Amino acid sequence: MDFLFGSKILVIAPHNDDELIGCWFLMQRLVGNAHIRIVVVTIHDDDQTLTAKRQEETRTALARIGISEIEYWGFSDGRVNGNTPQLRDHMSKEVANHDFVFAPAPNDLTPDHKAIAQVAVELVGAERLVWYRSTWWTFTARGADFVVKGKFSEKRAALSCFKTQSHIGLLRGLIMSVFEELLASGRFCAVERFKFACKNDLATAPLNSISIRHMPRLIFWR
Repeated sequence: MDFLFGSKILVIAPHNDDELIGCWFLMQRLVGNAHIRIVVVTIHDDDQTLTAKRQEETRTALARIGISEIEYWGFSDGRVNGNTPQLRDHMSKEVANHDFVFAPAPNDLTPDHKAIAQVAVELVGAERLVWYRSTWWTFTARGADFVVKGKFSEKRAALSCFKTQSHIGLLRGLIMSVFEELLASGRFCAVERFKFACKNDLATAPLNSISIRHMPRLIFWR
């Protein structure tokens, strides 16, 4: 991932926490070696208290690695797909100023993620658009173009900042990443995986990394 050093990096997070789930180790490595900007697309427009809490959780988590450049676009959570023209307008202005854009992949099964990915495909050249995996793993271990390793304990501590999301089991996804790497390479460590958008071999059936029901699929996921 040294090719990213010196670059302007944009990480598009559909919701508060997606940037951490998919790109924590990446951002840790790049701090001080690249300019990193985070965009969080959605808010809870029907619950301002929850919105404020989640935004504070994001700021607290990212402050652990010295990232403070965060912008909120204010789209309604769960309704991004119904505001594609506005999303396109926001994104077109932002991506022009960055060398690489990190976003969820278009086969992500969370509707907001999928809508954002589809607009990113329209606006960002495939050679500088990189897919990351949030809770839905949209490509397999062998399908990744590069992998970033990090400390399990540090990412777990960062995830613990998101107390409003404790009910969905974000830690399960981190644990699953350890076992995925063990099955794929024999190494026992936590990793994040990334894929260039120019490669058209995404998973036909993505794996939900925080779902207990999906855990048995990991055996065949390589």
